[in-house]
Amino acid sequence: MIGSGNSAAEVALDLLEHGAGRVQMWVRGARHVISLKTFGRIATVGRLLGMFSEKKVAEALRVRFGTPEFDAVVAQRDRMVSRFSQDLSQWGLAKPTTPPMRDALVNARIPLFDQGTVREIKRGRIGVIDGNRRAIEAFSERGVRFSDGEEAFDLIVLATGFEPGLEEFIADRELLAPQRGRKFLPITDGQGRSTVHPSIFFPGFDPTPAGGQALGHLGWAAGSAIAAELARG
Repeated sequence: MIGSGNSAAEVALDLLEHGAGRVQMWVRGARHVISLKTFGRIATVGRLLGMFSEKKVAEALRVRFGTPEFDAVVAQRDRMVSRFSQDLSQWGLAKPTTPPMRDALVNARIPLFDQGTVREIKRGRIGVIDGNRRAIEAFSERGVRFSDGEEAFDLIVLATGFEPGLEEFIADRELLAPQRGRKFLPITDGQGRSTVHPSIFFPGFDPTPAGGQALGHLGWAAGSAIAAELARG
């Protein structure tokens, strides 16, 4: 298993639970790890405290990425979430120095929301290969050739994440710009609407302090705006 995100962790656990004799995760980057049950409790407490009310979410969605206000809201949420990020460095999973919410929204590295993989790593049933010490040089007929030698594997799963690839099918390249690293993302007003051609919408591409709730709210807003544009003819 190559990768350390949620897909990699869940597939590794599925393989183990369905009879795989040996499962290894090749990991190179640091990753926050938070129990999914714990994260659910955080969300429940947040709702009880009024942090995730409809009003609060609406206020968060008005905060633009890259502003001091954005940083302040993310820092506030990190004060709650950071304490639940596990230190698994002794088992080969390094913990980032960047807090989890900021790591997700700014660096686009979503925490691993654990559903049982960590338990099996601690038990030694899922191994972790340090990709910084054992670089992958090539795949071979037997398995993988690492920098320190070849190792046999019956199956190799690439769970290395994904990028939108908008530049591959959007002909008008002025709609996009390198953002958050080297990824080409839409140039928007922070609410899903293109600032280059305001009749074009990209809901779901704007990082917001509301996290995953943004797509639903901003998608609905974009749909309403599109409907209004069409109604005007």
